[in-house]
Amino acid sequence: MSKSKIFQFSLLSFILGVGGAKFIRPVDYFIFFAAAVFILILLVVGFSNSKIRTISFCTLSLILGFWCFWNSEPVITPQQIAYYNNQQVTFKGTIKASPDVRPDHTKLTIGTEEIEIKHRMMEVKGDVLVNTSLYPEYQYGDQLRVSCHLERPEKIEDFSYDLYLARYNIYSLCYRPQIELLAKNQGNPLLATILGFKGRIQSIFNQTISAPQVSILSAMILGNRRSIPQEVTEDFRKAGTSHIIAISGMHITIISGLLMQFGIGLGISRRRTFYLASLVLIIYVILVGMPASAIRAATMGLLALFSQIIGRLSRSLNPLLFVASLMILINPKILVSDIGFQLSFLAVLGIIYLSPFFQKLFSWLPNFFQIRNSASMTMAAYLMTLPLIVYSFGNLSLVAIVVNVLVLPIVPLIMMSGLLTGILGIIFLPLGRIAGWLTWMFLSYLISVIKFFVQFDFASLAIKKTSWLVLIGSYLVIALAVRMIFRKKSPADRSGAILIQK
Repeated sequence: MSKSKIFQFSLLSFILGVGGAKFIRPVDYFIFFAAAVFILILLVVGFSNSKIRTISFCTLSLILGFWCFWNSEPVITPQQIAYYNNQQVTFKGTIKASPDVRPDHTKLTIGTEEIEIKHRMMEVKGDVLVNTSLYPEYQYGDQLRVSCHLERPEKIEDFSYDLYLARYNIYSLCYRPQIELLAKNQGNPLLATILGFKGRIQSIFNQTISAPQVSILSAMILGNRRSIPQEVTEDFRKAGTSHIIAISGMHITIISGLLMQFGIGLGISRRRTFYLASLVLIIYVILVGMPASAIRAATMGLLALFSQIIGRLSRSLNPLLFVASLMILINPKILVSDIGFQLSFLAVLGIIYLSPFFQKLFSWLPNFFQIRNSASMTMAAYLMTLPLIVYSFGNLSLVAIVVNVLVLPIVPLIMMSGLLTGILGIIFLPLGRIAGWLTWMFLSYLISVIKFFVQFDFASLAIKKTSWLVLIGSYLVIALAVRMIFRKKSPADRSGAILIQK
């Protein structure tokens, strides 16, 4: 077996180990250590044997996966703020992320520093999610003294709220707090500058674009989804276009692919287009404040661009598995608990394996404004993520394919004109209003297409919660279909899977 295949199977074993550890009770670390030593001895003794070498590497990777997940579970000690859950406490900490402003309250993520125990302060660490009123307003970097009853996150009906927060290493909640502002500007100066610039951009949007278009633009560019009217959010869900208004992997993967294709369509070389598109993604992540979700999504987007540069399946899958494994190594909880990471991975996988098939299937479509490429990438990403979307959200959009084909080509234009609106507005507001009018037109087209299709009764179906076995079965069917497709191809076709037509 080739080194590439051994590397691939080892990465898959690591991912399997992390995923399996979620459902298996931790065992004594001595057993793991002994097993690892035995496998290492076996590897050294039988290194010349291909089968022993492959099995040894895969087993070691599997053990590492188990260890990483179990080691990521918090050890609750008196030095951890979560130790004081279910108690009335007073603690000091600093707001470590941009406040999450909702219609009726604000969520603050506070990194704790000290807790008051028997009238004296003791050092603690760990994050607390504080739910407070809209006023007074607090900002990133504000140091606060908070008094409240700490609570442990729990499952809310069918939503695993505790697991959702655990992926951010948050294990304590605080409701109805008493808050005292101690100091300002205690956060990272660079991040504070970035968030301040983000606030300026939001202010320009509010002054140059009317509602509800401005709320959609803010969600797409700045990640501010809370101001979108509920009926608009519901329309996007029914149309299967929720990924457009979320900084998700599927969103950025498709956007990055379209940026690549637009650059090539303009006559720029593929390599230079890759560098330009990568720069746009990096600037975009910095602009939205570098949240972990955006970093993960942009990483997958860059990988999608890379797969189009190298143009070979055999060279694309291993980088995808390596990047996914690296991200899981940093935070093992994302494999099971982060739907955004899962969609990111599947969307890139779909583009790598299914885009060539849909390029041929849609060969009858014109390619001006990248319609054919957009349709191919949309179908590839949508088909690969569809089983997970239906399983997780219980909604199947029957118009998603058509709507996405019609609106996705306009999304890069919305983002580019939106960014131009913000930047010109900061320089000279009347110029921002001119660019804002163009952005408003693009957004109005987006809303109109979605509203037209969701008015039909057959636009979407509510699907009852299904077993995870159905989910696995769905992906086995897709895997078999992909295998059959590529068996019919010639060796040359199989080696050059990612094709971007000019």
